[in-house]
Amino acid sequence: MRNLLTLIFFLSFSVVYSQTTGRHNYNWVSLGAGLFHESSSTGFSGFSLYLSSDNSLERISKKDDELKKRNHYLKFRFMGHLRPGDEHTWGQFYDVGILYGKSYGEVFKASFSGGIGVLGGKYDVVKLIPPGVMGTTTERITAFNIPLDLNLSVCTKWVGFGITGFANLNSKESMTGFIVKIELGKIR
Repeated sequence: MRNLLTLIFFLSFSVVYSQTTGRHNYNWVSLGAGLFHESSSTGFSGFSLYLSSDNSLERISKKDDELKKRNHYLKFRFMGHLRPGDEHTWGQFYDVGILYGKSYGEVFKASFSGGIGVLGGKYDVVKLIPPGVMGTTTERITAFNIPLDLNLSVCTKWVGFGITGFANLNSKESMTGFIVKIELGKIR
């Protein structure tokens, strides 16, 4: 798992630093942390870490002698979730997805994205096995999902700060939550 996170981290930064010199080519990496809620519980269930690489598909189109921006982007999103639970259960999950989105604004930026992805992870459950011996069982889950992001950011040319509301819709363990993040790269 640690090797996968390291690979994703370096690939994301290589996208930011290998940009072309085009005026309207924007790429950035977002890093953040926050809380999440599972559909099967009440209140916040645990903690989330967020890493995404956002690559703009922005193009300038000329229509009726007027330049118009189309602020579309592709996002590769990786999230790690830790659910502390209680003394009987806890879980670790990951969420990997590719999202397509649209953004509005430059200094104050709002964006929405959705896509496809995979959720994986495990629950460890402590059970009392007769006669009085404690044992742990592990339940692994894997599910295709629909990841959704709603972002609000304040951006300079190279750095941004924001909050992301996220959802992970699937048949096993749907999640919602929020992330406080920093964006690094060519943002506007």
